[in-house]
Amino acid sequence: QDSILNIGQIGRIGTLLVDVLLATKHKGAIEKTYLGLELLCERLLRSTNPALFKLPRQWIDVMLQRVSDAKTGVTRRSGGLPFGFLAVLGAEAAHSRGHGGSLITPLVMNSLLALADPEYTPSTNIQQTATPSATSATNSTTQNTKDSHIAMDATQAPDQPTSHTIHLDVASGYHLTQIHAINVLRSIFKAKALSGEVDHFLPHVLRSVVRAYSSPNWSVRNSATMAFSVVVDRCVRAKRVKEESSHLNSTTFQQFFATMPLLHPFLLAHLQSSIRIISGEQVAGHAQTFQSTSAQVQQSSIYAILVLLSKLQPNQLEDPASPLASGPFIPIVTQCASLSNFMVRDMAARALVALVPTDSVPEFVLSLLDSVPTTPKVRSHNHLHGVLLQIFRLLQGHINALSRPHRVALRQGLHTRLEERKWLIERPERCPPITALVLEMFSYLQSVDLLESTTWTQVVQVSSSILADKALSQPNIHATVMHPELIQQACRVVTSNARDLSAIPLALLDHPMYEARRATLKALHNSLTSADSSYSGVLPQDLGVRLASMLSTETHHSCMRRILALLSLPVAPPHPCLGMWARLEELRKDPSAREQALVLQGTVIAAYIAQITSREEEFSRMIHDWVSVISALSLADVTLGLRTACGQSMLAASPLLAHAASQPCSPAIMQAAAKTWVVVLRLLQDDDEDIRDVIVRLVSSVLVKVAIQESQALEKVFQHLTERYSWSSDYWEFLLAQLVPSSLATFETQTHASTVLFDVEEANFYEERILLIQLASTHAQTMLQQSSPSSSSTGPIHITVPRDGSRMGLTVTLGHAPSINIQPNGKSLYAFLLEDIQKAFLFIQQQKAQGGTVWASWMSFPNDAFVTLYQIILALASSSPPPPSSSTSTSTTTTNILQTENATAQNFSSFELHPLLHHALRFLGSHSRTPISWPHTQDLPLSRQFLTSF
Repeated sequence: QDSILNIGQIGRIGTLLVDVLLATKHKGAIEKTYLGLELLCERLLRSTNPALFKLPRQWIDVMLQRVSDAKTGVTRRSGGLPFGFLAVLGAEAAHSRGHGGSLITPLVMNSLLALADPEYTPSTNIQQTATPSATSATNSTTQNTKDSHIAMDATQAPDQPTSHTIHLDVASGYHLTQIHAINVLRSIFKAKALSGEVDHFLPHVLRSVVRAYSSPNWSVRNSATMAFSVVVDRCVRAKRVKEESSHLNSTTFQQFFATMPLLHPFLLAHLQSSIRIISGEQVAGHAQTFQSTSAQVQQSSIYAILVLLSKLQPNQLEDPASPLASGPFIPIVTQCASLSNFMVRDMAARALVALVPTDSVPEFVLSLLDSVPTTPKVRSHNHLHGVLLQIFRLLQGHINALSRPHRVALRQGLHTRLEERKWLIERPERCPPITALVLEMFSYLQSVDLLESTTWTQVVQVSSSILADKALSQPNIHATVMHPELIQQACRVVTSNARDLSAIPLALLDHPMYEARRATLKALHNSLTSADSSYSGVLPQDLGVRLASMLSTETHHSCMRRILALLSLPVAPPHPCLGMWARLEELRKDPSAREQALVLQGTVIAAYIAQITSREEEFSRMIHDWVSVISALSLADVTLGLRTACGQSMLAASPLLAHAASQPCSPAIMQAAAKTWVVVLRLLQDDDEDIRDVIVRLVSSVLVKVAIQESQALEKVFQHLTERYSWSSDYWEFLLAQLVPSSLATFETQTHASTVLFDVEEANFYEERILLIQLASTHAQTMLQQSSPSSSSTGPIHITVPRDGSRMGLTVTLGHAPSINIQPNGKSLYAFLLEDIQKAFLFIQQQKAQGGTVWASWMSFPNDAFVTLYQIILALASSSPPPPSSSTSTSTTTTNILQTENATAQNFSSFELHPLLHHALRFLGSHSRTPISWPHTQDLPLSRQFLTSF
């Protein structure tokens, strides 16, 4: 009576949360409700009050009844229904650690399995803890009940667990119940927090999911597919490496079935019955739940079992008499070679790799090859294709583990049998899939030295005849099944051992089918760039001319990308793409080839350097377009592929930067070089390590001629720009963009008073903003203090920087009267920034006066506020004009600035400063017009660059 909530109200709260999960479709609302229900159940399960302790169990009964209701609509992955189960089971799992076993989890798992699979029978020890609801689901009984989706009063909770009745009507809506049950099971096994509680149900769930593949309803098979992927990952092993077929991502056949012995007889029996059903035979005693199951649907369950077997590794040692031996599976999986589905045949071949021991592979492969007829009289092409696939996959999976005697015996046996079956590669128009597979298999045998040289010569001749046959290159032939794969494999055979370009038939570049052109271009690239190539990565001039002519005729995007990649290789002058800049611009705008075209543009820019005197006007237009493109595509929010292409294009165009750094050049080239170096600064701080490595190579090759580190490259580029390009507006715009805050939104009341629903993620997490501010301040002050020889000819530099959503105009004057003024009012940047920092202090004072918040006292520590203040302080130090001489009268403007400086210094003592700001203030104090004692800065070193990184 003294409690804030009584038991009935708590029960209605939980029921309301369950109602929300069962009714809503909004994912965010579902997740928040799930967390609330989990916390509530976790607290109730710790309660010593029996009425409160039983509430989670009652809510589970409500959700199980909803699963069993055939009228429950199907939403995507059952909507919030799985989250309701996860909330209760997750709470029980957290409570049961150290408090005994689980009570609700066995009930839920048995009930869901009974709903998902009518043939499921719980084991005796688990069935004892199951409620009558699970038993009724197993027996498929029918009983009318009242609507269980009402708010339950916990004060009326019975002593025994609440039971609910489940109606399983196979003929009417049962597939909806199956879908929900399977989706809930999938979510349970996907939750890592429940792994220890439900792992012993894995064999039962896997059996139910495999049976669900035989359902005539597509929705049930779809749910089974999603659940199967989760359960198989839990059964086999969690993925450890990226390569799907790696042995690190799997376990052996013996280890798998030793932990789940129930699966061995089930999978074996299911494969046998499925094969017999497909073959039209009737299985004695087989209870068919669905009388209309077709052979095509039945192959879905076969495919699922084969996927599971293919993820296992073969046993090293095996007892053939063991009840868990792999031997009984071998003849059944071998029979799958005759199935009509191509993917099932291929997966059966992959599954055999795990079933056949390595020592038995030579004998087994030769026996399979013996089953291939020696004449073209084939009863079933599907069967022949499946047998050849099994031979190919077994060789691929076991060849590295075979001993030398086994390899010798296998080589001899293959030679004898293949000589008798040469018809397999003759007349390929009969069955292109089989001929393509045979060519691929022969090519693999040649690569592992299991094929005689005479046989390989014949295979190459046959492949050449296939490519030369005009009848196989007609456009209407594409309708033939896997005909493109045949042409591609034939081209790979012809070019597979081409160590020299002369061995590659360049006539294939004009083949009407793009598969042949693509394979030829790939062979050309490998021949030019391989480690043992005599060309050392240099493209011959005649081949380059031919490839350049294909830029105007090639229509397939993959071939175009390979052509562009080949033309980007070094080539003897003159470059074949000179005069084709307009075509390269068209390709750069093509989304399918823009990256490779951008790299080639950099190569062409480098090629123009040798002819710069004769084609200067044309080159000026080209380089202006190229620099504008790489400047726009090197921003942090651009895709990784385009940023990488920018880096590679700049590396290819490094002769341009070297030319501008060592020789007098035209203004257009100097401006382009300056803008390119600014892009180099940006990419040296890119988020991707590979891009930074490419740019470091560029800096090393142009400026220092030796390998350097990334931090050294950044300093070298700043130094080079300051010494040679101090007149560049692009360089000054980059410097002031680092020093001038884009806004003072951090110090505006409305910014912190409003609620931000979604934070914008940073596009670049690697950028060392503090380091850039330090370097920008140092080099800006250096250029303002020194007399620039170029300033007299270039005049003042007019630039713009972002400010409060617009562009603020600035004029930088170098030489004997250096300054940075704001257009058009002529106010100095120094005075403008002093006003900025005064605004920040005014906001801080207002915050402290209103409530004295902790945030106001420590406002220099949050990242946004700290960076803004740090920018302003170092910008003030960089743009501070020299103190007036004693003979110069002090103007009103100068007096106002002096007063603002002193007021600013006093304001710094009103709140706690970030330690890094102390150093910046110390440096600023030494550069002020009058000696100012900045607070907190005594006994600090006079140094601006106190960090190498932040």
